[in-house]
Amino acid sequence: EERSFVENEVSRLCSLLNDHDVAVQKDFTKDAWDYMRDQKFFGMKIPKEWGGLGFSTHAVSTVLAKLATHCFDANATVAVPNSLGPGELLVRYGTVEQKEYFLPRLADGTLIPCFGLTGPHSGSDATSLIGSDCVVCEHPDTGELGVRATFQKRYITLAPVAGVVGLGLNLVDPDGLLDGKGEEGFTVALLE
Repeated sequence: EERSFVENEVSRLCSLLNDHDVAVQKDFTKDAWDYMRDQKFFGMKIPKEWGGLGFSTHAVSTVLAKLATHCFDANATVAVPNSLGPGELLVRYGTVEQKEYFLPRLADGTLIPCFGLTGPHSGSDATSLIGSDCVVCEHPDTGELGVRATFQKRYITLAPVAGVVGLGLNLVDPDGLLDGKGEEGFTVALLE
């Protein structure tokens, strides 16, 4: 199945791409976008039960290598949802409700994801999110827990076309509001 995808669907996508035209137009053709969505190029790592292809890391790497020989922008566009996008994080750590809501729409390309990790002073090191903080707080009227975030991000690949943004943030709970229901440290907020 994976080999067939590389030999057929990836070859077909490569035939729809012209690296020079993409660079000049700063976008793919509608046919290329539609084909990537229809063939689930954005959901290769998402399990089949959530509408993805359930491919191995090796298969995704093979797809990306072949795309890179034809169009660097296509390589990056397909790489982000299958590596930096929130799909894999949701599969591993998401609630059932989050999985049901996001994974099918990520798999079919309805939502193109991007991930905001890089900050002006921290680069892409998730352990040093300088200036990307969020504080656990309680809504004054309802008592519902939430977070108040301040952040600066840069270099967010796919941000102009994204339907969901994953933000890497440093969560702090100075008032102990989590009460054992979570932990301080690196967290991801999803903004749709």
